Amino acid sequence: MLSTKLFLSVSPRLNLRRLYSASVPKTAVISIVGCGKMSEAIIQGLRNRELEGSFADGDSALKLNVFDPNPSQMESFEKKFGAVTHADLKSCVRGSDVLLLACKPQNLKSVAREAKGAVGEQTTVLSILAGATVEALQDATGVSQVVRSMPNTPAAIQEGMTVWFPSESVSAHNKALCARILASFGEEHEVDEEHFLDMATALSGSGPAYALLLIESMIETGVHFGFSRKVATKLVHQTVKGTALYAQSTATNEASMRADITSPGGTTAAALYDLEKGGFRTVVAEGMWGAYRKSLELGGGDSNVGPGRYK
Repeated sequence: MLSTKLFLSVSPRLNLRRLYSASVPKTAVISIVGCGKMSEAIIQGLRNRELEGSFADGDSALKLNVFDPNPSQMESFEKKFGAVTHADLKSCVRGSDVLLLACKPQNLKSVAREAKGAVGEQTTVLSILAGATVEALQDATGVSQVVRSMPNTPAAIQEGMTVWFPSESVSAHNKALCARILASFGEEHEVDEEHFLDMATALSGSGPAYALLLIESMIETGVHFGFSRKVATKLVHQTVKGTALYAQSTATNEASMRADITSPGGTTAAALYDLEKGGFRTVVAEGMWGAYRKSLELGGGDSNVGPGRYK
C-alpha cells in the first residue's frame, strides 16, 4: 500500500493541511466529546501520526471535531491541535465516522440525550468511560456500532495500553479506524469477550496507580536511608523503567528473571523474604480484585467474584 499523508482540519493559523495527491482523499471524521487529559493525549497521538504520515489507511484524511461545556478547554484544543470547535454538541457529532466519548461516566445519559438525532447509523461510538457496557452505550446513544475501551494514563506520553471490545455490528472500516485511533497513543489489544474489559480495568487501567504507589514507597524509603529526594527519585525512576524494558526484551518469565538476581543469602533475598512475610503478593492481588469488583459494579454487574466470595 502506498504511504499516505494525513491532514488535520485546522484553523488557518496552524497551516497543517497537506494533500498527498491532486484529488482530496475521503475524510474520516472523528468527533470528541470532552476535552480532558485523556482527550488531549489522544489528539496529540493522532497529530503525531499525522506528521509521520502513518495514520491513514490509504484513502483517508482526518477531520477532528471537539465539544466541551467549557469553552476555554475547546479553545485550548483549537490553538494547540487545530481541532474544529463547536458551540453545541449536535453540530459536533453530526456526520461523524467515530464519536469518541471522553466525558465523565455519570454524564453519559445527558450527553446521549443532547446528541439524540444527530448521531447517524454510520457512526461508531468509541467509549473510554469506565464501567459503561456495550449494552448501556447502545441504549443511551441509540447507535448499534459501539466500541468499549479502557486506556490508561501513560497515554499522555504515547505509552498507553488500551484494551477494547467492538459490538458485532461495527463495520470493518470503522473497526480498523478505531484500532488506529487507539494505537496512536500507545499499544492496543482487542478482546473477543466483553468481560475482559472489567479485568483490564483492574490490570492495566488502574495499573499505573499501583506502580506509582510502589515507586513512591521506594523513594520515601530512599530518603529515610539518607539520600536526597532528588537522588532517590532518580535511582528509583531509572530502576523501574530499566526493569520494565529488561522484562520486555526477553522471553524469560519474570519469576525466572527475579530468581537470577536473587543470590542465596544476599540482600535481595533478605528483602524478598520480608516482602513475602508481609503478604506482598496477596495485598497486590486483593487490591486488583477490589478494582475488578468496582468496575463490575459500575457497569451494573455482579461483583461477587474472586477469593473469599461465594455464589
